[in-house]
This record gives sequence, structure tokens and C-alpha cells, in this order.
Amino acid sequence: MHQPPWIRTLLLVASSLLLPTVYAQSRDSFDEIIMDMPLEQLLKVSVASKRLESVNHAPSVITVISANDIRRYGARHLRDVIDRLPNAQVIGSTNYPHNRTSLRGVTQTHLDDKILILLNGRPIRDAGQGGVNGDIYSSFPLNLIQQIEIIRGPGSVLYGTNAFSGVMNIVTKQPKSPAEFQIETQYGSYKSKEIDITGGAIFEDFSFMGALNTHNSNGDTFANTTGEFGSNGDYETGKKSIEMVFQTQYKQLNINAIVNQVEQKAGNNLLTFPSEYWTIERRFFDIGYIFDLHNQWNIQANLTYNGMNNTAGIIGGKDRFFTTKSRGYLGELSLHGNINEHTDVVIGGVYDALKGDNVSDGNRNTNIDAWRSSFYSQLDYRVSDRLKLNGGFQLNKPEGDGSDIAPRAASVITFNKNYVLKLMYDEAYRSPFGLDLFLDAAFLLGNPDLKPETINTYSAQLIYTQRESNVALTYYTSRHKDLIVRTTDGSGQVTLTNQGHIDYGGIELEYNWTLSQAWSATGNISYQSNETDTGDKDTTFHPNWMAKSGFSYDANGYLASLFISYFGEPTQSVELNPAVNKANPKAESYTLLTANIVFDLGLVLNNTNYADLTFSIYGDNLLDERVYSPEISRLIVNSIPSHNGRGFYATLTYSF
Repeated sequence: MHQPPWIRTLLLVASSLLLPTVYAQSRDSFDEIIMDMPLEQLLKVSVASKRLESVNHAPSVITVISANDIRRYGARHLRDVIDRLPNAQVIGSTNYPHNRTSLRGVTQTHLDDKILILLNGRPIRDAGQGGVNGDIYSSFPLNLIQQIEIIRGPGSVLYGTNAFSGVMNIVTKQPKSPAEFQIETQYGSYKSKEIDITGGAIFEDFSFMGALNTHNSNGDTFANTTGEFGSNGDYETGKKSIEMVFQTQYKQLNINAIVNQVEQKAGNNLLTFPSEYWTIERRFFDIGYIFDLHNQWNIQANLTYNGMNNTAGIIGGKDRFFTTKSRGYLGELSLHGNINEHTDVVIGGVYDALKGDNVSDGNRNTNIDAWRSSFYSQLDYRVSDRLKLNGGFQLNKPEGDGSDIAPRAASVITFNKNYVLKLMYDEAYRSPFGLDLFLDAAFLLGNPDLKPETINTYSAQLIYTQRESNVALTYYTSRHKDLIVRTTDGSGQVTLTNQGHIDYGGIELEYNWTLSQAWSATGNISYQSNETDTGDKDTTFHPNWMAKSGFSYDANGYLASLFISYFGEPTQSVELNPAVNKANPKAESYTLLTANIVFDLGLVLNNTNYADLTFSIYGDNLLDERVYSPEISRLIVNSIPSHNGRGFYATLTYSF
């Protein structure tokens, strides 16, 4: 049920009051157990410069989610993890539920084409629509993740198209012993059943690490939901999936792969009933080889294949679909090295071919055939121990006339061991994909003359670090230009064009505290607003305010945690389309409260026979909020269901 605002406020205030109380009680013993090395020296990332560096000195605004964070606070899927990030929310439409990460308010459609997902540094990017990622958010095996490195802000200088408002690099675990395996079984609410097998091995110069995950759930059912034609029906959210992810290495050769089939119940493109399965079949493979030169220089060569069959329901409901079969072939060569002890450089080139077709209601209406290329370079120069400068650019050349340059510049100023200031300017772009360019259907005509969308962002981040804590305050302002939007030509045909701009601005505060050996806390507060070139404010359905906070206790074989996330009220669909059907519940602010309890059975039972077993219970949406979000795709219906009701999930894990 929907909780009154005063309850949400009370929970947030109580969590804020709890923090200093616990901190004060545990501070006396903290100095006895704290690590000698500061947090900033322990946490390394590669997403900002394509080489390992301290997260606090990397030339980007970066948040890191570790495997321990995921274990500590629990999650059903990657979407739960992302929803805890600063200024982030996973949303979608009736056709593509929970398909995109809205980051810093940059949200125009249900396609996830403004944030780039990487697997161990390699781009996951379908050639058809350039933003179908619902399978990653719902089915990526969490037990395989070592850490997730998230850039908030542009990243096109190193990664090209889609690294627009953010970059998310999923780094998988590496095997630590000759053979290691973990089997996990889960059963929970809505008849949710999941099996996950994660394991790896090392043999001389060869290593392998991978996971196989299968999941089935009936999901929640939202009765009496109103569709576009005014009819009521049951909006179902069931899901069934199987996914395999692995990485293997032999000497200098490296292979990453994702193979899956994910079926998610959805309301079709016009929110009609009954719900149909939206089906994604992804085939992602990357083969990389490192050629060592001399004096720490090397050349990296990568071939990346992004294959996808994406099938979703269309007008008319049952047994009517459109299917996009897309194939992306990307080749990349990059040179990495140190010019001297103060200067690091990376130089690279990319060729990307897009192939495929689209079939709507049995009729083939699209032939995808395009290419694009790019050249990039980035340089880090350490002027002194207190100042690092960074600069770079990417030259983007699509097929046909024209090219664009996306530059970046940054400085990282270390005042002392506690304070670091980052000042950054970044530009990025989002190139049109196959259906944007070539779709030839009655409901939408592609435009081969589309230009890339662009964004430029100024940002400043002040970081305060101690051994037990890390606090970061970020301010940013962006301008998004040449938006790819739908329009109607003189004949009444709906097509695509570049049009207008949006200005974004916001502030983000995030913290991590190790209160004692057992107690820890994390959280963030963010505010954003945006305005179009016509003066319309907050048109992207991203809440102005978000506040998220978690607390955990981990000792003596017991782990217990709470995480509370507040999402402010988004702009309502009726503000953009006064004729919208307002039959469904209003998309209001909401608070998600989750809890996670983990028992190390060997320690809890004081019995070594159970040393390899853990048991956990995860509670989702404990306040039983009925969460609705604006329907962002067509603006005909005011809202759609967005989150399951209260649920509990029990998991047994055996490691050997």
C-alpha cells in the first residue's frame, strides 16, 4: 500500500539520527582495528583512463559498487543495485520495462542509449536500436561481479557513442585458486525460483571464470490497469531467463562473452492486454590480445561482436510482434604506454559496422547496413604530487558526410592527504543506430541524414577522505543539443529529426563510512533540474530529489542491513500532454525499504561441517509501496506499474 509522506520523512530522519549515535558508540574502538592504508589508495578503477588508478584521482566523477557492497545490502538483480546510486533510477515503458538507467535526468525515450555498459572494458551495444539493455538489468549474474565502476558524466573520448550521461563498467571476478565453485538456489515471493552456478579455475597460463544463471518468476500482477484504448486488464510482470557470462584468459589472449535468452512480461507498445513476453536473445563476444612492446608499452587489439534478436508485442495484442535482428562488428586497436615517469597516454582507432533487419507483423521493413569509425587519444600528465592534468579527444566519422570531435579536459588537485578537487569539462555524443536511420514502417520512418546528439558537461567534485570515511560533493551543468526526436512531415508521416536542446544542472553528495569493524554506512543525496530551449522545465520524468542510505552490521557470522531509497515525484505525463488518459494511479514519490540478513552457517552453528554454507533472506519493498512511473514512450496513458509489491527471497549458497 502507499505510505503517507510523513512515514517516509520519519524513516529518513531516523536513519540520519542513527548514524552519529552508532558512530559515537563505536569510535573508541575504531582506532584499534582500522587499516593502515587510506580508502582512496585501496580502491582502483580502470574506466576513466583504460588503466588502473586510484578512484579519487581518476579524472571523472566515479562511484564504485564492490562485490562486498552487493553481498552486504543484497539485491535481486542489477536493477536493485543501480537504483541505490546517486542521481540514478532504472525505468522503462510498457514495451520495454526497466530497460534504461535514467542518470542525471537525461531521459527522452525508453531506450538505454545515453549510458554505455561495458563488460571488463568492452562495449555492450546492440546495432538495431542502440539501447536494449533490459536483459542486463534483470538477469546479469550478480555473484560474478567483482565491482561496478560508474562514471556520472560523458565518456565518449575513450568509448564513443552512448557514453553520453554515464558509463558503467562491470568488472568480473578472477579465480583465486586452481578450482573454485559456488552453487546458489533461491526461492521467494511471486513463485520466484533461481539457480546460479559460479566458478572458475587456473591452470598455469590459463584461467576461466564464469556463471550460469536461470530464473523464473510469476511476478506481481497489477489488476484493473487501464490501457491506451480505455480497456482494463491485468498488467503482468512475470519473467523467465537463462544467462551465461564468462571470461577466459590464456597468456595475452582474453575472451569475454554473454549468451542469454530473457523473456519479460510487458504491456505491448500500446499497453494492451493480455501481457505478452518481450524476448531478448543476446550473443556478445569479445576477443582481445595484448602485444607487449618495451618499457611498459603495449598494443591492444579487440574484435567485438554484439548480436541480438529483440522481439516485442505491437498494436493489436496477442501473437503480433516486431523483431529486430541486429549484428554489430567492432574492431579496435589501441596503444598504451608511458612517455616518461610523469606522462601516460592511450591512442586508439575503432571501426564499427552495423548490420541487421526488422520485421513488423510479418513484414520485413528495414535493412540495417551502416558503418562508423573513430580515432581517439587521451593523455595524463602529473605536474607534481599535488596536480594531475588530463586531456583528450575523439574524432567520430559516421558513414556519409561530416564528422565530429568530442574533447575533454580535467585537472585533479590534491591539497593534502584528505582533500582532492576535480575540475572537468567533457563532451560526448550518441550516434543514430539502425532503426533510427533505416526503419520503413507505417508508424515510423527512419532518417538516414540524422546527426549525432551531443552533450557538454562542466563538473566539479570535492572529495574528503579519511581511513574510515569518504565523502564527495559534486556540482555539474550540461547542455544536450541536436536531440533525435519524432516529428511529422508534410505528408503526415511520423519520422525522426534533430531538434532543440536541454540544459541540465544538479548537485550530488555521497558518503561511505566504516564506523567500526562491524558497522558501516553508505548513502547519497542528489538534486537535478532541467529546462528545454522553449522554457519547459523538468520534462524528462527524472525526480528532482533522491535520497538513499544504507546501514549494516557484519560480525561473528551474522550480517544484517537496511537500505532505504527515496525517489521524489517525477513530472506527470499530463504536464506534457493535457489529453493523457489519467485512469491509472498518479506517479508519485515513493520510498523503497529493503533488508538483508545473511548467516554464515559454519560460524553461527559452530560446526565446521557447515563451513561452506550460507543462508540469507532478502526483503524487498518492505513498506509495500505501489509504485507507478510515468509512461514515457507515447504519453497516452498517465502511468504504468513500476515495482513489485512486498517480497521475501530465501537463498542457500554452497561454496567449494
